[in-house]
Amino acid sequence: AWFSWSTTLPGTEARSWALFIPDLLLYVLTLPTGLLVPWVYAGLAQLSIGSLDTGHPFLDWMLERWCVLTIVGYLQWFVFVPRVLRFWRKRNQP
Repeated sequence: AWFSWSTTLPGTEARSWALFIPDLLLYVLTLPTGLLVPWVYAGLAQLSIGSLDTGHPFLDWMLERWCVLTIVGYLQWFVFVPRVLRFWRKRNQP
């Protein structure tokens, strides 16, 4: 993500697309719970809770998307899914 961001010129349209691939990758890795993140942000916007503005767009992206999606993905794949698998294994044992 940093490489794609840092190799584009500031103020160009390419810079706004520089984080598209990392965004897409994060959303794919966190499917299906990663799709809830935009809904949560939309709900926060309806409550007039603004987005984080640190003054640096890459840092904003890191805090708003990367950190949140990494946490969501971790909880999904390393906490919730193993618990569901253990539940199903115990339930299906004779």
